[in-house]
Amino acid sequence: MAPIVAAFAGLGAMGAPAALGIGAVGTLMVPAVGGVVMNPSKAWRTPFSGPIKGDAVLVEIYGADLFVKGDDKSANMKFDGWFGRKPDCYVRFQHGSQKGQTQVEGNTFSPRFYETRKLAYDKKKGFEFQVWESDVLSKDRIVGRCWVSANKAKAAMKSGTPVLAKLGAGIGRLKVLFTGPLAYADRQGNLTGVGETQTRKKMNDLYSQVHAQEVAGTTMDPDG
Repeated sequence: MAPIVAAFAGLGAMGAPAALGIGAVGTLMVPAVGGVVMNPSKAWRTPFSGPIKGDAVLVEIYGADLFVKGDDKSANMKFDGWFGRKPDCYVRFQHGSQKGQTQVEGNTFSPRFYETRKLAYDKKKGFEFQVWESDVLSKDRIVGRCWVSANKAKAAMKSGTPVLAKLGAGIGRLKVLFTGPLAYADRQGNLTGVGETQTRKKMNDLYSQVHAQEVAGTTMDPDG
């Protein structure tokens, strides 16, 4: 069978197509922008996506503390362990049909991610978070999971207080900050800063509080 070639038109000098072999079917050509080959699924999905049409919420995954009781072989001690290493963790999250994950924080029982994602906000749905251990030689393993209900997330947004969610008995806690709901005043290209300035100030104030608590050693207090 003759190879099947799909090419993207109008790429220019910086977007020369790059070939990816796909077995006996043929060759798939995808654009390479600045030398980086695009994910074919994203190449097709992006042109059909658009901005959030309703309210949005900012979800900041601050970090996690996994409990380790001294030299006891607690539930978390089974993760990694090669040459005394600690787990390499990341967080998967979901709100409705929207999914994502953080970067991996290596060799620690107290990963700090500081990752913020903008999601379309559905006030009737909660948020699921899963902490995973990344493993190069085998499948990734789940460390713990937690669920923030719609009502709890709404209350957290109203108070501006981060949520300390339990990952399971004796496993640890995850700290998450919800900011919203955000309705965009600039949807028609009108960048006035109205609302956005207030939201940014609110977040900066919260960061200052978090930093002060971090210095005082109380940020991830298990009894908080």
